[in-house]
Amino acid sequence: MKEIKMSEKMRQVAFSTASLIPKRPSKADMKSANLARLVDSKLLDTFVTVNKGVWDNGKWLDLCDEISSRDFTPVDYDQVGLILERKKAEYFDRRES
Repeated sequence: MKEIKMSEKMRQVAFSTASLIPKRPSKADMKSANLARLVDSKLLDTFVTVNKGVWDNGKWLDLCDEISSRDFTPVDYDQVGLILERKKAEYFDRRES
């Protein structure tokens, strides 16, 4: 196999050109951005209100399907669940006031 030698100038051009190529966001960055978009959409607030703060596994799975169909994926569903629990507590706090 023949070794290809690059001049220093060729290396600089290759490096500078490579740095111009936009980097694809990491999956973690995409999950974080999608979670923020999901919260901003008020879909979770609506879910808690429509279900009066109470839901079963079937409702949760329906919500997961809706999240996916609305292009909020990839998303960390564990974080979605934690946010839902917080919104549920807020829902019941408002009802008690």
